[in-house]
Parts: sequence; C-alpha cells; structure tokens
Amino acid sequence: MRKLTKIALATLAITALPFSQAQAETNILEAAAPNGWVFQLLQVNQHATGFGGEKSGLTDMNLDVSVSMARVAYWDTNYVLHTILPYGYVNQEASVGDIKVIDGNTDGLGDAFIGGAWRFNGENKDCWLLTGMDLRLPSGRYDWQEMGPQVGSGSLSFQPFVILSKLYEQGMIGHDTEIRYDVNSDYGEVVHDPDDAWEIWQTLHMGVAQNLRAGVTAKGVFATGDDNNDGYKSSNIGVGPEVMWNNDKGMVVWAKLLFDTYSKDAPTDSATLTVRLSVPF
Repeated sequence: MRKLTKIALATLAITALPFSQAQAETNILEAAAPNGWVFQLLQVNQHATGFGGEKSGLTDMNLDVSVSMARVAYWDTNYVLHTILPYGYVNQEASVGDIKVIDGNTDGLGDAFIGGAWRFNGENKDCWLLTGMDLRLPSGRYDWQEMGPQVGSGSLSFQPFVILSKLYEQGMIGHDTEIRYDVNSDYGEVVHDPDDAWEIWQTLHMGVAQNLRAGVTAKGVFATGDDNNDGYKSSNIGVGPEVMWNNDKGMVVWAKLLFDTYSKDAPTDSATLTVRLSVPF
C-alpha cells in the first residue's frame, strides 16, 4: 500500500505540470511584441495515455487537461510587465495492475503568475532579448488529502528566464529560444516540495504568406533533482508544428501542437494543443 500511495503522489504531482508550465509558453517572435497594452487568451489541451517510468508500476494512465488563461501585459521599448490567471479542468485515471490509484476529475482556478523583464532591442529591428523573472503564486485550489487531481501546485515558484527572438534574411527566417529555471519552494500548503526543473523552448520559423509564419517548435522540461522525495526525476520533450497569423490592427493568433517524443517518469503518448489570441487595447 505504501508503494501505491507513493505512485499516486507522484502521479498527482505530474498532473499539476500543465498548470504550472503552460503560462510560460514561448511562441513565434515572443520578444518582438509592439509597445502598448495587450490582452491575451490562451487555451491548452493535453491528452496522454501512458506513463514513462520503469519503476512506476503504472499499467494504464489516462490524463486529460484543459486550461484556459487570461493574460494582461504592458510592453515598453525597454521592459514588459504581465499577470496571468488560469482556470482549468483535469481528468485523470491511473492504475497499478487491477488497482486504481487515481480516478477522478476537478476544475477551478490554477496558480496565478506575475512577472516582468527587461527588453533589449537590436539596432536593425531584427533581434530582441528579454531577461526577467516570473513568480507563480500558490493561489490555485490544492489539497493533497483529497488524493485526486489538483488544479494548484501548492507551492510558490521563482522562474528566472531569458527569451531571444531573431530574424534573418530580411525577416524571412527566424528563431525563438527560451531558457527558464523553475525554482519551487516549500512556501504554501504543499506537502512535498515540487522538483526544480529546466524548461527550454526552441522554434524555427519562416514567412510563408503575408502576415503568416509557420515552423517547427520543441519544448523540453528536465527536473534537476528529487526535491519532493517521491523517487521520480521527470523529463520530457515534445516536438511539433507552430503557426502565427497577425493582421494590420495588431491582433495575433498562435497555434502549436506538440507530440511526445521522449518521456521519463512523465506522461507518454501525449499530444498538447496550445492556442493563443492577442488583442491590443
């Protein structure tokens, strides 16, 4: 029974990952936004049908996560400030042999983000660099005693990051790179301090039509230790297509679809769709 409980706790910790990481998504020309206020709506849907971990004992795991987020940001030539408030739904089933260790669903407010960054602009308006920090607040509903899916992480997180957006060949080709380190604390209700992790994004893209760019994106999450003492040190990589469309009034739509290509102590056979709408005001 102790082993089953340990597996359940690890599985629950993984469930919270889309809520804690989705806010930090990097899209095409992420650092190149024009000055002014923007309102953004983000929708993230993930479906997974397995679990990558030889010692987990999980023979069947179904994970469905749906997260809707509202983001308000102010962009200046030299800095950006933003806040994000997510609302989500989680459905999860997991078993060890014939014994169900997780079977339930929940919804509610997730952990809010606040953050900012300094912005450095290239002289030729073809290179933009952001360096800053986000704080993930333990505002989402969280209760380890429920032994079911969670929408909050229960932990305060500090996330320093660097984002680079670069264009080549007069804007025809470009790439975006983000490196972020998620430092979790034991501040809040959390019973097990979530594992600290590197989060890395890389997108290569090109202009394919007027106001339309398309490319390939990759995202990797790599835990650096077993801070929560659950015996797992998760890592996963997803790769897939991304498109960006904008109009002359400043509205932008991004869409990306990531397919699981490598997982260790994390959900496998997964697909994650992210759609993001940005409107200036």
